[in-house]
Amino acid sequence: GKLSDVSRIFSGISLLFRPKEGSADAVSAVPLADAEENLRTLAAATFAAGGHLLLIPEYAQFEMDGNMLPYWKMEARLAAELPATTLVNLYAMIPSQQRESLLADRNHLTREGSDFVAGLIAPVIARTIEEQRAP
Repeated sequence: GKLSDVSRIFSGISLLFRPKEGSADAVSAVPLADAEENLRTLAAATFAAGGHLLLIPEYAQFEMDGNMLPYWKMEARLAAELPATTLVNLYAMIPSQQRESLLADRNHLTREGSDFVAGLIAPVIARTIEEQRAP
């Protein structure tokens, strides 16, 4: 109750400082500060519930005009900073020669790409669950 009340108040106040749509600080109308605030809220709620948050940055062509890079860096920073939060870096897991073949366009996986990525993520999820169960 109280965390969600405070979170809504801060979210409302943060709208006053939100960059204008179309600014360099926004991707798909989600300003970087708002994305970070949302992830911090998710991480806090997940940690409070005894869970573990896996951050999996959007997989897209790395050359997307640099639009996604600030988001990927922010997610990596949060994963290092916040408790019970892990970054799943698909770019480190997928061989560079295979990256383009997984995408239907610049940021949507093909069916085969989705299967491949799921195969990479499944062991991370299993390992995280096992670590959560360990005394």
